[in-house]
Amino acid sequence: MSIEHDSRFTRHIPPPCHEEVHVSYVDDHILVVDKPAGLLSVPGRFVKDSVLHRVLFDYPDAVIVHRLDLDTSGLLVLALSKKAVSDLNRQFRERSTR
Repeated sequence: MSIEHDSRFTRHIPPPCHEEVHVSYVDDHILVVDKPAGLLSVPGRFVKDSVLHRVLFDYPDAVIVHRLDLDTSGLLVLALSKKAVSDLNRQFRERSTR
């Protein structure tokens, strides 16, 4: 099945994002970063540059627990431990994050 004939996939490739991802907070369990608009939260089908890709060098155990849209800037939380992944997934699922 080719991408040209499959309407499930977008062919939009955003321009490169040259803004840095700044760390707002980090401890043993979570990493909070300021995601710039124009950068994916996780690698896409064609574009691999993303918040996750950029932070893995310094935080190899980082796991995305929620995402922000490509054009949205703001704080993004990543888990740094298995317990944090479990707890944050539950909190986002139950909409009880504070």
